[in-house]
Amino acid sequence: MKLSLRLVRLVTLLCLIAAAPHALPVELSVTTDMVKAKLNEVEGSPELDEAAKTKLTDLYRKTLSHLEKVAYFKASADTFQDALQNATAEAAAIRDKLEKTRQTDPTDELRLSDETPLSQIEQLLIKEKANRTAVKAKLSGTEEQLAKESNRPGAARERISEAAQRRDALATELELAAPANESGELTEARRWQLASEDAMLEAEIGMLDQELLSQPVRIELLKAKRDKDALSLERIDARIQVMETMLGGKRLAEAQQAIAEAETAKREAMGKHRLVQQLAEQNAALSADVGANAAQLEQIAGEEAAASKVAKRLAEEQRRTLPNPRLYRAKAEERETKISEISLAQIQHEEERRKLRDTDVYVSELLVGVPPAEAQTIRPELKVLAKTRLELLGKAIETEQALLRALGELDFEQRQLLDTVKAYSSFLAERLLWIRSSPPPNLEMLTEMPAQAIELLSPRAWIEVVASLAGQSTRSPILLLAVIIFSLLTWKARTLRAMLKATGKKVGKVRTDNFISTLQALGLTLLLAARWPVLLGASGWELAAALDATVFSKAVAGGLTWVANAYFYLASFRLICYPDGLAARHFRWPEPALRALRRSLFRLMIVFLPTAFVARTIITIDTPTMGGGLGRLGFIIVLVSIALFFYRLFDPRKGVLAPVMSNHPKSLLYRLRHLWLALGVLVPLALAILGVAGYLYTAGTLTGTLIDTMWFVLVLVVIQQLGIRWLV
Repeated sequence: MKLSLRLVRLVTLLCLIAAAPHALPVELSVTTDMVKAKLNEVEGSPELDEAAKTKLTDLYRKTLSHLEKVAYFKASADTFQDALQNATAEAAAIRDKLEKTRQTDPTDELRLSDETPLSQIEQLLIKEKANRTAVKAKLSGTEEQLAKESNRPGAARERISEAAQRRDALATELELAAPANESGELTEARRWQLASEDAMLEAEIGMLDQELLSQPVRIELLKAKRDKDALSLERIDARIQVMETMLGGKRLAEAQQAIAEAETAKREAMGKHRLVQQLAEQNAALSADVGANAAQLEQIAGEEAAASKVAKRLAEEQRRTLPNPRLYRAKAEERETKISEISLAQIQHEEERRKLRDTDVYVSELLVGVPPAEAQTIRPELKVLAKTRLELLGKAIETEQALLRALGELDFEQRQLLDTVKAYSSFLAERLLWIRSSPPPNLEMLTEMPAQAIELLSPRAWIEVVASLAGQSTRSPILLLAVIIFSLLTWKARTLRAMLKATGKKVGKVRTDNFISTLQALGLTLLLAARWPVLLGASGWELAAALDATVFSKAVAGGLTWVANAYFYLASFRLICYPDGLAARHFRWPEPALRALRRSLFRLMIVFLPTAFVARTIITIDTPTMGGGLGRLGFIIVLVSIALFFYRLFDPRKGVLAPVMSNHPKSLLYRLRHLWLALGVLVPLALAILGVAGYLYTAGTLTGTLIDTMWFVLVLVVIQQLGIRWLV
């Protein structure tokens, strides 16, 4: 009976051992100190050969690495376990604090008043901006952590599966007997290495289990921290805005006061000694510079705020409404020039202030060469003016330092925005092309078209455009220069046409015919074509750069800039086809073909250009619906006009190129005439159908490529004809 009981116990024990999932024959009783001692012993042993030393050293080092990772994984598991227990309460505490914080005014912490000195506000502003940078970095890190956590469960489960499989393999290896020729020391080192690896994997699995268990509460805590940082950023921005407004007002007030005092001193100095008048005028000019710098600081603050707002809403914008990188690059170049000018002025003002530290010496230097009696009379007035100038120099240097700092911050903001725009534009280009960007046509879209037309023709909106353009023209000379060029080209249009006609008279005559006259004809043609594009392009550029530009005026700016480019290409080619023009006289194209081509280009221009402007403007205004029904209708008309132009061009019977193709029956143009006709008509119509179906972004992108190809082909035709003309 006792024997049977012992047998049952023995069988039960064996079954339990067999059922243990990863039971290893050797327990991991080895420690880091033991392994290090063995490693030192092996490295200093003279009895072992190099091969044995290398094997043992490698095994001991792997064991040490495994043991270090065991400690790391256990510590990480403890961290995750602590998060599982405490994260929920911590997140709730953060959210409770957030609710209390939202009920307070963020500007209460500033404790500013009208009597607060300008220097104190500037120091607080610098501190808040540094704090904003730190909070932004913290918020970005939290958002990155949240993004990583979304992929962690799958990766963690996959790693647990891999680790479990490896533990099974390790258990099998440890059950195998040691090779017959293997030394006891090597066997022990190998088993240590296998056992330590198993312990490492066991610790890693435990850590991953704790990570998966704690992930929901850790994500909740991360979201609470993200919301906390986002609120902190909002409150910091609010405080910065208040301080910048106060600073701007104080600077402008002080500058205006200084200007008024300087002008008063200048008026009082009239009729007095030349030195008194000169110093009073210099003070007035310096006070005007201080006022201009203060006004520019206000403008830069507005640009920086605008760049920050664009960066915040960038993820919600479509590619078509992203800021123009070229505009920001141009502004960056202007800022670099401005920074150099201000730095030089600051150095000059610092030098002058150093001289003015001792006003008596400064006045004495001014009075060198003045008779003593006269000098004694005007010295008190010069001394007062010198002290005033010293104060003005201090204000000028302070505003220049603030201006340099503001320009640096604006440059940083806009460079960051430019990098974001590039990355986001590439992202959209890769992913949005074949996604439906707007709903298919419906009754609601048709009923909204009259309202869209009224909005487009709204006098108030166009008055804002004109006001914005007028305001920008006072800050930049580009529009004025464009108006001057437009006026000159309009005034000299007849003269330019006569000069163009005169170049054609030289062609065909042995003594006067040369390639220079052809280049002159090309230049005159481009000048004649550039009249309206220069005015439209400059207007669009200035509207886009205006600080007070509205959504409507920015949309108009984009439409004007695009139409100016298209107008130039079409007008240039149409002028090339004029009687006595480049094609007729220099390229010797037949007049019937030129007449038909001029007519086709004119029909294209009167439909294509205004419709493209309307479509682009409306689509930019109403980006989410891609311009609604009116924008889509304009887009379709544009494509139909292109298809009709290609039909008139490539029709084998009555097309513009029909006589040319029939005169060269062996040419590729003639043999593939039906293919050219099909491509020219079907591609625009296919894009129009794509737009109707709701893939307006895709159709618009491909249409832009099609139109660019049209311009490229027109340029190639002119270059090819110029090459032939040069050769003959």
